[in-house]
Amino acid sequence: MKGKVVLVGAGPGDPELITVKGLKALKESDVIIYDRLVSEKLLKEAKPGAELIFAGKEPYREKTSQKKIINLMLKKTGEGKLVVRLKGGDPMVLGRGGEEIVALAEAGVNFEVIPGVTSATAAPTAANIPVTFRGLASSFAVVTGREDPKKPRSQVDFKKLACAVDTIVVLMGVSRLKEITNELMKNLPINTPAVLIENATTPSQRIIEGNIYNISNKAEKFSVKPPAVLVVGDVVKLRKKISASKNKVLLLRPMESSKELTWLLSSAGFNCINVSIAEVVPVFNPKETVAVLSNPYDFIVFTSQISIKIIEEELKNTGLWRTFKSICKKGIVAAIGPKTRGALEEKGIKVHIVPEKFNSYELGKTLISQGLNNCNVLLFRSANSNRDLEKKLIEVGAKTNTVYTHTLKPSGKVDEAVEMLLEGKINAVVLTSPVITRFLEEGLNNIGSSLNEVSRKTTVFSIGPATSKTLKELNVEKFIEAEESSSLGLCRAISKVLGRR
Repeated sequence: MKGKVVLVGAGPGDPELITVKGLKALKESDVIIYDRLVSEKLLKEAKPGAELIFAGKEPYREKTSQKKIINLMLKKTGEGKLVVRLKGGDPMVLGRGGEEIVALAEAGVNFEVIPGVTSATAAPTAANIPVTFRGLASSFAVVTGREDPKKPRSQVDFKKLACAVDTIVVLMGVSRLKEITNELMKNLPINTPAVLIENATTPSQRIIEGNIYNISNKAEKFSVKPPAVLVVGDVVKLRKKISASKNKVLLLRPMESSKELTWLLSSAGFNCINVSIAEVVPVFNPKETVAVLSNPYDFIVFTSQISIKIIEEELKNTGLWRTFKSICKKGIVAAIGPKTRGALEEKGIKVHIVPEKFNSYELGKTLISQGLNNCNVLLFRSANSNRDLEKKLIEVGAKTNTVYTHTLKPSGKVDEAVEMLLEGKINAVVLTSPVITRFLEEGLNNIGSSLNEVSRKTTVFSIGPATSKTLKELNVEKFIEAEESSSLGLCRAISKVLGRR
């Protein structure tokens, strides 16, 4: 039986942007040979027993050779396997898909190509930039910013390209950004709009705006990493006009924690403004924790993803990370929600308990239902957390020990958030913890205002019961609590109240 290769475009990053036909092929394949930028969620769609082979090319690292990838496809099809070659974007747009099908054709291997959504158009679209616009841009070009170093000279003449089309889209150009923009400036005004879209269509999407004169410096300043798409042309100016028409949602927690919510809200048509008014300060003491861990625990409880990151960093520095993981295996591990569970399981720590609703109240109820009398319970928490969870567990006979991993302190951006709210240009503000709520209230109090006053003009959203309790303590009369204490729950609540555009 002869095998077959199906080249499938996985899309620009968001796993939901794969085509229906591409997903069908993925689910039916015996072997999936996938690239670096393919979402892990797509790989979970593989049928049981399917062989998953990574063939990615990491920037600045030793690459998997194209010859090796082709030989791998020939080997697997020779075994009669249905092979999906899963490539980011569209396999035929700067993805070396053409080289692969030529090699397959020459070897007499049966193949098929299923097109994908290319980041060349998806990235600008995700950033609210149309690559063409009537009366402004009637043409666009897609070029690579990275060519084979063995070429005697570049095939892309950016100086000429600047005069040839209205919009220029550059893929894989981060490492040569300064060189590319210097060439463009030879035929374009230095204030020609430019934008970089990093990790387009994913929760980590980031947009850096500027012009061809300063965009390379901004990329360096903000540590832009591949994958990032450069868009140059007057259409970039439309982004502000399009974004200005959307409901503005102010997010206040650290950016690392806001990625998923930013992505969900942006996808739902909202203009997210991230102003982190809190910064994380580790207070975790590895030596004290080792002493604590010397006792056996029936339950080990985690209430934050941040705690896990800090524990790993600190214990790895002391060589005790393996000991910590071993102790976790001896007890029942509980996580406050799916994100915390995911962070633990990524580290190889199995999670046994996650409450149906993702907040400390529900976590407490779920733990109590296990029967905690005389049980030893270890909790890893933020030092800003209230003691309600511990009190509930002690009331039912548990012996608790709490290790504080970090604290949150006000950042230098509290005044910026306060100013935005008092200007009246923000449609909604999202509060995701009691401590962030209090930081904002203190900032407002400093200039004679309050959250209650803000809530009369701006819709206030609470992630869950603990934050809502704090809002009530601060006498905030109008706010909306998400039905589910998660990014998705908040997005649903905001969409329901403010509507989709």
